[in-house]
Amino acid sequence: MKSIASNKRIIIRRCTLSVMLLGMLICLLFCCFPRVSAGAQGEYGKTMYTSLTARPSENGRLTASGTDLVDSEGNAVQLRGVSTHGLAWYPDYINNSLFKEVSADWNCNLIRLAMYSELYCDGEKKENLKLMKKGIDAAIKADMYVLVDWHILADDDPNINVDEVIEFFDMIAEEYKDSPNLLFEICNEPNGTTNWGDVLKYSNKFIPVIRKHI
Repeated sequence: MKSIASNKRIIIRRCTLSVMLLGMLICLLFCCFPRVSAGAQGEYGKTMYTSLTARPSENGRLTASGTDLVDSEGNAVQLRGVSTHGLAWYPDYINNSLFKEVSADWNCNLIRLAMYSELYCDGEKKENLKLMKKGIDAAIKADMYVLVDWHILADDDPNINVDEVIEFFDMIAEEYKDSPNLLFEICNEPNGTTNWGDVLKYSNKFIPVIRKHI
């Protein structure tokens, strides 16, 4: 019994030490890598970012320009934020109060809504779509950009359910075509035997579906 109690105390001490070390590491990271201020000069004198916290209400729709993400006026911007886990598994976190806190208190300008594609395609379409729209609406209300994530994982190859993909993105892009908040993650985690040729084939089928609305 003494041996068991002693082992428990050792485990507790080690866990406590690990947490303390992690906290110290995080503090060191913040101290050693201070936040870049707006308009800071980077290598070769180029402006790195004109805005650390781009907001849809101020910066409008974002597009890619070379290796930069730029706002509606062509100014390079940075996104920082958080991601959900699977929407269907943790629906309680999709609410206005939490999104407002993430936006205002955490100073985040992006939230990623991870919708696992196999759940959407295997009979939970209505519930997943409802949660996705609820999350998008909450992000818009909190003045954040929102990354609509078609989260491939267990279904490996995105081409397996390409009809559902086209249906989903056509629906979302059309409904929110006037909102500058939306960004699209079209294929999060292809895996297994899937190759880049498969991803290209998949992308060419439905990217035009989004483009016709936005």
